[in-house]
Amino acid sequence: MERSGGKEEETMKGYEKNVKLWKKAYGEILDVLEKYKDFDGKYSFYDVEKMIGEAKNHLMLIEWYEKYGLTITHDKRLYGYNYVKLNDHITASYYRDAEAEKNSGHGGKYISWSDDGRQPKDEWLLVISFPTGAYIFGDDYPVNIFQDFWNELKTYNPKYCDSHNNSLYFSLEKAKKVYDNFNDLLNKYQEINQKDFQRRKIEKMKTEIEEFEKKKKSIN
Repeated sequence: MERSGGKEEETMKGYEKNVKLWKKAYGEILDVLEKYKDFDGKYSFYDVEKMIGEAKNHLMLIEWYEKYGLTITHDKRLYGYNYVKLNDHITASYYRDAEAEKNSGHGGKYISWSDDGRQPKDEWLLVISFPTGAYIFGDDYPVNIFQDFWNELKTYNPKYCDSHNNSLYFSLEKAKKVYDNFNDLLNKYQEINQKDFQRRKIEKMKTEIEEFEKKKKSIN
């Protein structure tokens, strides 16, 4: 996972200490690049537009930090993209008109099975998703533990929910708390699962022994 322990603290300190400098620097860099943005077409260059996009990406992440408190490392390319993986379970996704795209019959980007039928429009969302469901905690698919984990994540007030696909969608205004706490929550339920695994294993062995004894008696 990307955000954990000392690395997270270092990232936070870096933002707090340097964000004003980064904003000033990339604002000035962008101003210069914008003056020469016709170089790609005029001289067959290939990198001016690319550098403009990179500068805008830094400024976008700085804006997210200033407006929403989100500390996303600057190796993530969100500007110019509509989907960026932040870690194994979290993505940032931009939705244009999800309702229209869903109804178009030509594919597009939308919430597959929205619990209340609502779809996002013209907004970035922080998406927490578990395509394999309870398998994230083990091959024996501990449904109860996953459900407790899921219910606790829902207390962070997602804007949209797709329970069928185990996906929660948070507005950027509400994303900071769940983003900052996600690793601790996941670790909490992994520890619960580890403690409960032995109990489940014993219960499974007892059931298998009982079934074996029943078969043995029926044969005799």
